[in-house]
Amino acid sequence: MPLDHEYTLIEPDAEGDDLPAPAIETALSETDDSTLPTRDDDDDTKFVSTFFRTRTAVHILFFIFMLSLGFGNMHTIVPGLLEDRFARLEFGYDGPPCADFHKESTAEDNRPQECKDGGDAAQNAAAASAFAANMLMLVFSPVVGSLSDCHGRRAFLVATSALLATTPLSLLLIQISDRASPYWYYFSRAIQGLVYSSSICFTVLADVMPPKMRSPSNGLFLATYLFGNGMSQILAKVLSHLMVTIVASILVLSGCIFIIMVFRESLPEEARRKAL
Repeated sequence: MPLDHEYTLIEPDAEGDDLPAPAIETALSETDDSTLPTRDDDDDTKFVSTFFRTRTAVHILFFIFMLSLGFGNMHTIVPGLLEDRFARLEFGYDGPPCADFHKESTAEDNRPQECKDGGDAAQNAAAASAFAANMLMLVFSPVVGSLSDCHGRRAFLVATSALLATTPLSLLLIQISDRASPYWYYFSRAIQGLVYSSSICFTVLADVMPPKMRSPSNGLFLATYLFGNGMSQILAKVLSHLMVTIVASILVLSGCIFIIMVFRESLPEEARRKAL
């Protein structure tokens, strides 16, 4: 079988069987860190100053911080609240709130059967809404991405803000009206898949930040979301369910109004014309 490559045998030097030391040192010196990327000591300082001088990036950071505070508040009360609502509307429960049974530190599950059935129904509805949201994201994310390249990001960011605002409002409706169906909450979570907020925010950051600063910008975005989500858990410990929902509604609506009133288009006009 013919060989695809030719190999050259390096002859040993005259004094022994070792390879020539000068040749080895020369080969090593040629690859010694010369091809590795260098890092400027001021990169972190430059990123921070550049990011916070970019108005659109700061707007996105404030927007996601308000959303994380609002939705983090709701996540702590939704399981017990909707379990109780399912138990009352679908299984005829008329006792004390089902959430009160979770507060008792007993190893045995002493909840009434209606509460258990309500909890199962709430879990099934949550799974169905998550599946619907993921399917909508799978179908509409490429469409939204293509349309935003042609028509800009602002319209879709406003659209996702409006979809997000329906979730705390539906939860507030459930608590105000005894006959309001809990499925309104899960419907509001499902339709958020039409325009996924995080993907739009990441795209906006990519529009306004230099290429080498996009990765740390995305990291700062996620860190802000996680920080707000963690801080929001405190309010749920000191406020009632209704007050938590009111505060969450105010926070989410404030973020949405901020985007509508303050946010400006991040995609240049020339880029939009080229995408058409």
